[in-house]
Amino acid sequence: MNIRKLIPKKLMTKLDNRDLRLIKYKLRNTECKYKIYTEDLGKLKDKVAIVTGGSGAIGSAICFRLAMEGAHVFVAGRNKENLNSVVNQIKENGGNAELIEVDVTNYEDINKKMEYIYNKCGKIDILVNNAGGSARSKNNKIVDQDVEVIDEVLNINLRGTILCCKECSKYMIKNNYGRIVNIRINSWNWWFVRIFRILCI
Repeated sequence: MNIRKLIPKKLMTKLDNRDLRLIKYKLRNTECKYKIYTEDLGKLKDKVAIVTGGSGAIGSAICFRLAMEGAHVFVAGRNKENLNSVVNQIKENGGNAELIEVDVTNYEDINKKMEYIYNKCGKIDILVNNAGGSARSKNNKIVDQDVEVIDEVLNINLRGTILCCKECSKYMIKNNYGRIVNIRINSWNWWFVRIFRILCI
């Protein structure tokens, strides 16, 4: 969310970055209602979708929307309790979902879980790479940043995304169909992703 677009220009001049971070943090926990139009229902009937980071605010909204459009959604993440809460909410509203515990920093785990989903459903149609983290509590100026924190952020946001794409692509190619959506990280760590993209061009 670009918080600067929500604040009037006159007020922006009186706020520093710390104030903006505080406002953004408070807005994170604000409930937001959205409409699901009836013509969208059934659009994704019989599609199998995986959403990593499925128990977070953005991930759960994506899972809910895909399920309401008819997809069989695998809500993926590390916290079983939070994943279960999202799955139950989807089921209560008539959607089809199940949880899958997966650690996107662990290649063997990704490989095993994607294979399990493919064997169970016979296909993987949609992958939404939403898992991410910015190590906010350990955030520091880049010159003072610990290498372990940089590795942690890259493993979740970049390496995890690439590995999930790699594993799901195998099954999408087999079935001659697939859609992959990568959610961009909008914090200091996405610069690493941008640098990687520039270097790869």
